Amino acid sequence: MRPRTRRRPGTRSSRASSRARTGSGTSTPSRCTTDPSWPRLGTTRSISRCRARRAGSQRTGRTTSISVGRPDPDRGTSPRSAGAVQWDPAQYSLFGAERRRPFFDLVGQVGAVDPRRVVDLGCGPGTLTTTLAERWPGATVLGIDSSPEMIAEAIGAHRQGRVEFALGGAEDFSAAGVDVLVSNALLQWVPSHRELLARWAAELDPGGWLAFQVPANFGSPSHRLMRELAESPRWRDRLGGVLRHDGPVAEPAEYLELLLGAGLRVAAWRTEYQHLLPGPDPVLEWVRGTGLRPVLDRLSAAETADFEAEYGARLRQAYPRGPFGTVFPFLRTFVVAEKPGA
Repeated sequence: MRPRTRRRPGTRSSRASSRARTGSGTSTPSRCTTDPSWPRLGTTRSISRCRARRAGSQRTGRTTSISVGRPDPDRGTSPRSAGAVQWDPAQYSLFGAERRRPFFDLVGQVGAVDPRRVVDLGCGPGTLTTTLAERWPGATVLGIDSSPEMIAEAIGAHRQGRVEFALGGAEDFSAAGVDVLVSNALLQWVPSHRELLARWAAELDPGGWLAFQVPANFGSPSHRLMRELAESPRWRDRLGGVLRHDGPVAEPAEYLELLLGAGLRVAAWRTEYQHLLPGPDPVLEWVRGTGLRPVLDRLSAAETADFEAEYGARLRQAYPRGPFGTVFPFLRTFVVAEKPGA
């Protein structure tokens, strides 16, 4: 095994700190993964006519087969479960600078110096995945997402080099053989993620790193108003049970104790970002790319227009536009852990 030097979670290298401040990097070309030595994901899927929508244009790529191992009967067989949502890479990429910053704030605290295998679990359209190859130029980087739309976008935009992409679900992922596992704004969608974190901690090799970030704003007006409207008499028949109410994420202390109990060294913290968003309905535009997706999947175009009109009016009251834009507070939980012993 290649020797690696380490530092404690919570400390920053000058290189990592610089990336966290800039929040961007030069894209590294990538390709679809067919390497059988990568961690098993439990499914084999094919994406046809990969469509990448960028800057208002469309392009169609060739059929790409993604082989990521054999199904594991103990972990499920489909990267998109029956209740999973359909994602829109173009909508998700709006407010890109604001969405990028937590990723770099997270990765900047990972102390791995010379990892060989790095995984971005929940990679979305792959833009941030490529920056991991810049941070660790000696590593092979794998981006995994359960959304065919997101993986199609990633493959269409990043087709060659050390960054690879595969379709797969968090529940099927094994952390065995991974030196750095990063998961940015994914685990809130996975009800069993506490159990997964315990399993990944056990599977990591000594010296491996686990870093994840989840939103912690489910009690904020943007989410509360969405739930209240979905449960109103007009919408409850169409949207009942679509939005979760049972604590999608844990408190930082719970994650801290969980991973400490698994034998890892852990740093956990929260940051509230004060995003200044432009436009007439910026908070509505933001949630269209994330939290509102389960609602949009259930409604027709006409129903969506009616729901968004009422929801948008409530959001404008909760987040009034000021002279410089709309302030959108966003609380996030960060956890970075290292498995000792290397």
